[in-house]
Amino acid sequence: MPRVSIEQARHGKKTAKNKLQSGDLIFIKGGMGRYNKYFPEGIGHVAMYVGNGKVIHAEGVKYGKVTEEPLDAFLKRSKITVIKRYL
Repeated sequence: MPRVSIEQARHGKKTAKNKLQSGDLIFIKGGMGRYNKYFPEGIGHVAMYVGNGKVIHAEGVKYGKVTEEPLDAFLKRSKITVIKRYL
């Protein structure tokens, strides 16, 4: 698996929000993300779906922790760019 999120988003099998399985990666648009020809809107953040309607994601260096929250709450403030399945 590539190290940076924009490269991770290029690989794996694309899947839909209504078909999420534990371990799927949800890549979202971000104002300070990385950009390339495959994702001109950018990839700003990534979360992992852990099942039971929840995701985990790092809140960043400022907060220094991984947060678990409901998928719906996460998606209300985030625009999905792509969802990928690696396993």
